Amino acid sequence: MTQTSPNESVHRQLLFRCVVVNADGELSQRYVEHNLFNLWRYVMEHRHQIEVIRCEHCLWLPAAEYEKQQAYFDQTGRIEMVDRIHVAVFEPDSGIVHAQQRFAAIEDTSIATEGLLRQYPETQRVSADFAFEIDAGVAVVQKSANPSIPEPTSLIGRPH
Repeated sequence: MTQTSPNESVHRQLLFRCVVVNADGELSQRYVEHNLFNLWRYVMEHRHQIEVIRCEHCLWLPAAEYEKQQAYFDQTGRIEMVDRIHVAVFEPDSGIVHAQQRFAAIEDTSIATEGLLRQYPETQRVSADFAFEIDAGVAVVQKSANPSIPEPTSLIGRPH
């Protein structure tokens, strides 16, 4: 079921790299699509009690594209290994394909994948109408737009 693709037709994506803290004070990071950020942030803060404490703009691109232009991208920002997890489901009754994607640091890909796939029943996941793919890539992280928010490493001992 899991596929890792060197798919060169995958396009670049503008993201926010966010450091979040949950109600227990645990820090983690999320990569959120730029155009979904405001809705995502609202849901995280109001439904899940997860506070966004730092955001940085980044550009996600496929690993193959990064490798071709590595010298250029290495000068433009910090490089982080980030996978794109893509799910598409064809609904025969409506003739519509429902697609969604998530971005996760390579070390978090399996957890993010499990969460995404849990949304679909097993019978649907094994059908011919279900497509799942992981694209290896990198995020080129730009400097923070809000320097008043502390660096993630300085938040470890932060009181809550």
